[in-house]
Amino acid sequence: MTHFANAETDAISESWKELNQESRIIKMSEVIKDTQFAELFRFTRALDSGAVYVSMEQPIGPSTRGTTLLDLEEFLKIKVEKGINVWCEPIGDRNSLRNLRGVQIIN
Repeated sequence: MTHFANAETDAISESWKELNQESRIIKMSEVIKDTQFAELFRFTRALDSGAVYVSMEQPIGPSTRGTTLLDLEEFLKIKVEKGINVWCEPIGDRNSLRNLRGVQIIN
C-alpha cells in the first residue's frame, strides 16, 4: 500500500522564490502560450510557496476539469518549476434557483 501523505514533495527552487509574483505569472503565461492551456486558463496568483492559482477562461465540464488541471500542473512542473502546485480560483454559486430564494453562500 502506498502512503501518499508521507511522500516527499518537490521543494521550490531559490530562483522561483527570487522572482516577484508578476514575473512568475509572465513566465508561466509565456510557457503555455502555444498550448491548449492558453485558451482555458489565466494565472491569477503565483506564491513563494509554489501555489499557483488559475481562473478558467472557458467552462470546463466536471468530468474533465480535474484531469485538465492535473495536466497543466504536470506541464508547468516540467517546463517551469518542479515544486509548483496548481489551484483553481473558487467560482461563485451559479445556481439561479438558489439565487432566487435569496440564499447567499459567502466564501
